[in-house]
Order: sequence, then C-alpha cells, then structure tokens
Amino acid sequence: MLVLAFDTSGAVMTLALVEVDHNGHRNLVDRCGDGKTGHSALLAPMVAEVLNETGVAAGDLELIACGRGPGSFTGLRTGLALAKGLAMGIGRPVVGLGSLTILAAASGPLETTFIAPVIDARHREVFTALYRFELGRLEPVQLTEILVIEPGKVMGVLSSLVPLQAKVILTGPGTNLLPEPVFPFEFGGESAPSAEILAILAVQRLADGQLSPSPASPLYGRSPDIFKTWTPPVRLVAGTTDA
Repeated sequence: MLVLAFDTSGAVMTLALVEVDHNGHRNLVDRCGDGKTGHSALLAPMVAEVLNETGVAAGDLELIACGRGPGSFTGLRTGLALAKGLAMGIGRPVVGLGSLTILAAASGPLETTFIAPVIDARHREVFTALYRFELGRLEPVQLTEILVIEPGKVMGVLSSLVPLQAKVILTGPGTNLLPEPVFPFEFGGESAPSAEILAILAVQRLADGQLSPSPASPLYGRSPDIFKTWTPPVRLVAGTTDA
C-alpha cells in the first residue's frame, strides 16, 4: 500500500511517502520542513515535490495519513484540510492519528515501560499523555486523556499515575522545556512526530477497520486563545484520547 503521510502539529513539519505491505515497509521519501515559515505555504509544494521526485501520480496513492495534534491551530487546519481534499479528489481513505500517539510509537515496543510524549503547548504549558505498549501491538495504548500542564509539574503529575518504581520515558519536541529528569524518568529524544511511523500505524488502523472518529477533526488540546481567560495548572481535556 502506497501511503502519503504528514504531520503539521508543530514547528517542524514531517512528510513521508511510504510503501507498506505484510512483509514490512519501505520509506521512499522523507522530508522535514520549518513550520515556523508557514505550514500553508510549505505543505502543498512539498507534497508536489515529493510526488514529482518519485514519479508517483496522486492517483497512485492508496492512503492519506495525517497527524491530528494537539499542536498549532493553523498547522493542524492546514494539514487536515489538505489530507481531506486530496483523499476526496483521488477517492482514497484518510486515517488521522494523534501526534502524541505517533511520538509514543517511536519509543516502542517497550512492554514494561511507560511513555510520555511531550509537545509544546505555548503559554508556558505542554501537552502530554501516558502510553504503554501491549504484547503484539504496533500502536501503544493511550492510558490517559491529554494533559495540559506546566513543564515543571509534568514529572510530579505523571509519577502519581504510574505504579511505584515504574520507568517512564519522556520523549518529543517539548522535552527541552522540562527540568532535568530524575528516576524513574528519563529522556528519550526530542524529534518531531515521524511521518514514516504515522504511515505504518495508519495502515494498521485501516486494516483493523479503526479509522479516526473524523479524519477532518483535529485534536487541538485546548480552546482558542481568543476565548482563554484563565488556565489552571493542570487539567484534563475531555474526549482527547486517540481511540
């Protein structure tokens, strides 16, 4: 299955063209772009460039996969709009996955370890959620809803959600905002959500019949800033599991 996958949730935009079958996968093209310059100006030309470079026509694509966030409001709207429009134009399905899920999947499979991906939420907060792998699963199970929390409180809050002495890997582009980890926490990398991993997980979800609730529905993780009046130190955002 030929999959075009991209995530536009953060400052670094990722895109990949991946061929996935029962024997594994082959990453044909992998691209990163600076989302700070504008996702809307960057994404469509990057998709065109990748298809032209590989000689793949849009109609040859069999699946479109897109990150659903949480993250940049503008970035998510741009990515999901293009994914929906492209899929509609070529008559192919769309699978959307949470960007925290994509980050967590890059750390596995670690069946005895908890994973907490972290994304910058701005306003001196980060997005995170707790994940764990189960035997035989490519995609980690999301154990909590998305947390919106001050960076200095992440480890204290997460430690109350895991068994005593359980190991927790902190990963993702927001980890640079956290204090130095202490046991049982450790850093696992600061990379952006991998479009290659997104493609692999999307094929698995499609095979399982588990399409996202709405491919055009982003996981913003918070209300728009224009409506924001007060932010508690920690809160759960209802309905933000990526099931």
